[in-house]
Amino acid sequence: MGIKLENRKLYLDILKFIAIFIVFVYHIVMDNFVVHNMYNLSGLFSLIDRVNVHMAMFACSLFIMISGATLKISQDKNNLNFIEFMKKRGLRILIPFYISYFICYIVKCFNVGRLNPFYGQPIPRWRFIFTLIGMDEYISANGIATYTLGIGEWFLGCIILCYLFFIILYRLNEKYNILTFVVLSLYYVYVCFNYDKLGFRIASHMNFVCQVYNFYLGMLLISIKSLDKYKKLLMPISIFLIALICFCPIPFRIPMNITVTIMTLSAFVLFNYLNDWFMNSDGLVRFINIVSKYSYEFFLVHHFVIYQVNYMLNYRQINTLGMILVILVDLVIICILSYVVKRISNTIYKLIR
Repeated sequence: MGIKLENRKLYLDILKFIAIFIVFVYHIVMDNFVVHNMYNLSGLFSLIDRVNVHMAMFACSLFIMISGATLKISQDKNNLNFIEFMKKRGLRILIPFYISYFICYIVKCFNVGRLNPFYGQPIPRWRFIFTLIGMDEYISANGIATYTLGIGEWFLGCIILCYLFFIILYRLNEKYNILTFVVLSLYYVYVCFNYDKLGFRIASHMNFVCQVYNFYLGMLLISIKSLDKYKKLLMPISIFLIALICFCPIPFRIPMNITVTIMTLSAFVLFNYLNDWFMNSDGLVRFINIVSKYSYEFFLVHHFVIYQVNYMLNYRQINTLGMILVILVDLVIICILSYVVKRISNTIYKLIR
């Protein structure tokens, strides 16, 4: 999912790795501590759920911002129209999703002991269309029952909706960048402050109407050529804002979506300035190069694996060694599945070509 490493800046892949790592840790904490209380991970939970920022929200916004930036780089190079863009993106996103869904469906059938894991749930068959377009979990988060297995989370559906608007945002950013920034910023602030009045059922940080702004900001930031001129000013400001948002014990009187976006922007700018330093580490480059190849597949399957491993353990309480082993088992299975999904997907891509 994305452009080859040599065609983009390393810091984008490092930020993506950080985002996925945070989401993985968050889901470990949620399923093993908050939901099933298998092991006391309150310390980790307190690091994630801060007074003014939720680190999982930050990670998702960061991933979406990176997606906007990398797509902007790709579009600058290829200049695709809407149909070509959606065809290319659709294949890259949906084929791994279908493979992951099929594998996880088989595992789910085995675990529940029946061929239809949705047996007894009154879900109309036509709603399987939401699965076919990768939107099942996002639609489910809006209160509509679907055939979701949690593959790709709400995030996949949200990013697909962002893709639908990418070409429009790209053209607006190219022709009317200042006006587009002002209008979309005012729109975002209005939605965030009035979200509860707008009648949405999905949480605000999951909603496309909020996340599309972070997606746009990634496109905007990557297109600002003069960013390096202000390094001495913006670098300390970014560090200060990240530290303030993470550690200030006094709650800000603004919606958390806005503080998350400010922190995401700060991280993006800071890591941009650190890119040359990152590039000097051959070991880091090699590691990130490997990780970035399988990041999307890892993202697709990780939560399902965490669910199923804990299910097979019957959610029993475990000690510290047991918790470490569970995390290691989760990682091994996720990495194996990510590799399998990637290999099968690449084979299908070659057949399509």
